Amino acid sequence: MPTKNIIQQIQGGAILRRQTTPDDASVICQAYQNQAFLRLFAAHRKVPQSETELRQNLHKRNQIAPEALHYVEWLIIHKRHGAIGIAALNDYAQNQPHAEYLIGLFEAQNCHFGYGITATLLVLELAFNYLNLNKIYSLVYDYNPIAGQI
Repeated sequence: MPTKNIIQQIQGGAILRRQTTPDDASVICQAYQNQAFLRLFAAHRKVPQSETELRQNLHKRNQIAPEALHYVEWLIIHKRHGAIGIAALNDYAQNQPHAEYLIGLFEAQNCHFGYGITATLLVLELAFNYLNLNKIYSLVYDYNPIAGQI
């Protein structure tokens, strides 16, 4: 069983992956105003209508263990640029050793520097080495030209 600290925060190079908190509501809410980001990251999710609603959701989410919630989400933070995206494991359960991986970078300009790859490797390390998952899957939308190049 992973320690809570491992799930909450881990760093690799210039990227820090930290579990989202209610204090991140303004940054995430601002990202949700970006239709390009929203279309690629949260296309199938219900998006909170206000920063207050998002803050309340994050507070409730942090009161529940990821195993019970079947979801854990991290803010991707660059040492110099600050918050640049979100990564998450969805449909995660200890009795089913798999999860859906989601990642979204707030600005397209950050997609070509390896930040997403670094964040992904940090999440995969956690998923396979600490959560003992054996399968990670991700959906890539056909209208996501950047992901389609990989």
